[in-house]
Amino acid sequence: MKKVICRSIFVLLAVGGFAALAICIQLGVTQGFDDWVYGLVSQTITPPLTEFLKIITYAGNVFVIIGICVILLLIPKTRKKAGIPASVTVACAIGLSYMFKHIFERQRPSVLRLIEVTGFSFPSALAVLSSALYIMLIILICKYFKSILAKIVLVPFFSALIFVVAYSRVYLGVHYTTDIIGGWLVGFAITLIVYTVCRLTFLKR
Repeated sequence: MKKVICRSIFVLLAVGGFAALAICIQLGVTQGFDDWVYGLVSQTITPPLTEFLKIITYAGNVFVIIGICVILLLIPKTRKKAGIPASVTVACAIGLSYMFKHIFERQRPSVLRLIEVTGFSFPSALAVLSSALYIMLIILICKYFKSILAKIVLVPFFSALIFVVAYSRVYLGVHYTTDIIGGWLVGFAITLIVYTVCRLTFLKR
């Protein structure tokens, strides 16, 4: 019960943070911060890095994310403990990111775009999806993996993916930094809610 309460507190903090961020964005308070961060990121633009980030950004792509869930569902050993929690998390992430984008209707940055994308900007769908899935995988790895080596390798790997995907979206000029932060908050909240429900139901043993 203490763990459930603790997770609930973190969910409330994430939801509250997202709401506060959304209000600040609507009021234009965050624009200076977004411009400042992009100014720093744009100084790192080079052809080799651009090509690399054009590839790595797909680690948060909806088709890649769904593909990972399908693989986890198809493997009998990971179906119940990982496949179902991950798939429910991703389904919620897709639905909420789509809903929030059409609620806030924030336009994408008017900067150098290194790739072409469509749709609204806030929150970043790739940030929501990548943080939701990879945080869930990190939690499950820490919970169920017995191999210390596997934890040492996989936890930093998935953590790095979350940050590199986020960096790529700002670098490529398709998202503001606050889009990423908002996406992280939504993804984090979804993951904790789904994991808690799974632990209280079919994963409680």
